Amino acid sequence: MEEETTSYTCMLSSRRVTTARIKDIVAGLGLPTDATKDDLLSMIESKLAEGGREPRNVQVTVSGRKLTLADESGVFLDVVTNLEGAFNLDTGENGTQALEQPLIEEEEENLATLKEENVRLKAQLRESKEEVMSQKERYKQLWRMNCEQLTERDITVEKKDAEIDALRKRLERLDVARSGTIESSFRDLRPTSSDGPQHRGKAPPVDPYVGDNSGLTFDDWLPTFERVVVWNKWTEGESLLQLAGHLRGRALQEWNLLSEAQQTTYKKAVEALRARLDSGNRTLAVQDFRHSNQKETEPVADFIRRLEHTYQLAYGHDRMHPETRDTLLCSQLQDGLLYNLMKAPAVSGAGNYQE
Repeated sequence: MEEETTSYTCMLSSRRVTTARIKDIVAGLGLPTDATKDDLLSMIESKLAEGGREPRNVQVTVSGRKLTLADESGVFLDVVTNLEGAFNLDTGENGTQALEQPLIEEEEENLATLKEENVRLKAQLRESKEEVMSQKERYKQLWRMNCEQLTERDITVEKKDAEIDALRKRLERLDVARSGTIESSFRDLRPTSSDGPQHRGKAPPVDPYVGDNSGLTFDDWLPTFERVVVWNKWTEGESLLQLAGHLRGRALQEWNLLSEAQQTTYKKAVEALRARLDSGNRTLAVQDFRHSNQKETEPVADFIRRLEHTYQLAYGHDRMHPETRDTLLCSQLQDGLLYNLMKAPAVSGAGNYQE
């Protein structure tokens, strides 16, 4: 009889442990061998559990005719197998083939299983790569969109800053030009020798009018000034000159905004100042215009209409170039709109908008 030359190690629960090997283990443990394979395995597991061992952690090593059982504590069973009784081997080449055939079939099954698992894992890997590539492309698209939005916002901010600077310079030039016009008007209003005596005695004192809504209205202050006009017997030109000289603060600013036609006569100048200095109308309108802000639930169109109406109340009587008017409205509209509508365009990601 030739000795078995096959050697391998596997777990006790492996299919590589044949019925013959299980019977050798049962015999080595002193248990009866007359039972089915499953019953024999159950008997082995019960016996190992009684000895404080975990069957699932037990390894079987086959080397020739020697079989050993071992766990984490080491080898605890040595068995010399009975090949003739276990396998009913034939002598010669046929016997060797009968010994190796179960192992070959088992290895073929294991190889087929591994191949199937390999195919499945390759498919998962391919899907994962495709998903990663898709996410990368999506990220690139979002990044490009973000860059475009930032560029558009920067351009918009630069344009608005340029418009504000242009408006500021224009207003400065307008103030300078207006100051020169007023000085020229004062020179034209100085009385000539044909107007009669320039000084007619000392007039009662009159405090300048500021027009700061301190409680004294223009109509309250005007009678006192007109008594001085009568007292001094001022001419039309002197009255206009003295009226302008008794204005301070906001009242003087309103005088500077009067047109040349409004400054031709004393009566026209008084009426124009009265309309401008009405504290219950224009002043509040100016304040409302400069602090106009869109409400949370207010449509943009309604806010624009409200802004234009307030502008008419505040500056409707002023002489103003159309471009200056448009710049004022545009600047206040930009400051008053909600942030997500004006200063961060396209962040909503909407593809279309309802009319």
